[in-house]
Amino acid sequence: MPIFQFSFPFDGADTYTVLFDAAPANATYNWNPPYQANPQARQVVRESVDGSKRGYSIGTAPRLFVLNFRALPVGDNSAGAVSQTTLLGYLGMLEFFTDATDWARLPFGFYDHEGASEIEVRYVRGFRTIPRFAGGLYSATIVLEEEL
Repeated sequence: MPIFQFSFPFDGADTYTVLFDAAPANATYNWNPPYQANPQARQVVRESVDGSKRGYSIGTAPRLFVLNFRALPVGDNSAGAVSQTTLLGYLGMLEFFTDATDWARLPFGFYDHEGASEIEVRYVRGFRTIPRFAGGLYSATIVLEEEL
């Protein structure tokens, strides 16, 4: 079972995959980020004529997946080094978000820590502001929202 894996397209034969677990068997990429999955009420914010704002809950609450990456390795996406189905680290995620999902335009599959089934999600925010630290490691908080 995959753990913390991004797959594109959702529920189909993968053309892009970012791996975060023991596959491949490389200790550099064998880690799981701290993780939150909380339902968030869908709301529409309306502004009245006097400028006051009101929020209205609508629809089913989707889950927000918050992945807190610490010491994310640079990875590799150079031609011939890895295939698009074995993307790793920062450069692998960059290729995945830019080439496969066009950032938030296309949904993709996500396997969480249970890895039992693929969840359809969409990128929300966080990856575009990743700082790089000493040793070439990155730190990031990436937010994904479940597609309903």
